[in-house]
Amino acid sequence: EQQLVSPVASVSKVLDANGGECRIGNVKLSIPAGALSFPTTISADIYVDKLVEPPVAEGQIVLSSVVQLSPPGLRFNIPAWLSFPPNVELKCNSPDSRCQLELKVTDASLQAHSPKWHRALDIDTGKGDVQQLREDVGFNFEKEQIELSQLMTYGWTGNL
Repeated sequence: EQQLVSPVASVSKVLDANGGECRIGNVKLSIPAGALSFPTTISADIYVDKLVEPPVAEGQIVLSSVVQLSPPGLRFNIPAWLSFPPNVELKCNSPDSRCQLELKVTDASLQAHSPKWHRALDIDTGKGDVQQLREDVGFNFEKEQIELSQLMTYGWTGNL
């Protein structure tokens, strides 16, 4: 029998064409004016459960909770910004101390059995390099924010 997973924290807010913010813990979704065409209930749920963590490659660990933004697949007219820091410093102090981070995304429900995760960003913190693997997810190192054109579910993994 499949177990249902419950979020440890949730927030919902109705936002419209004026934009706004949805905050929960250290996660903040900023939706600029004009990104939404009509009033929409935006939700953020935080999960910390092994059943929904993104998969890790050999040598990697999970570096964050999982954040599910809803409604899944909602597309913005102009990109929104997500502040969702991994549980490590993004700017390692020396080029020798390189951290390889991956932002993984899924558009599957976390209640689905083993949701399929995809790598969206690879970040080398020592060099400050970002490799964008999906056109709907970007990253701004200065702001330490993820640029989104649609809502999905997100989790950080990496090797330190």
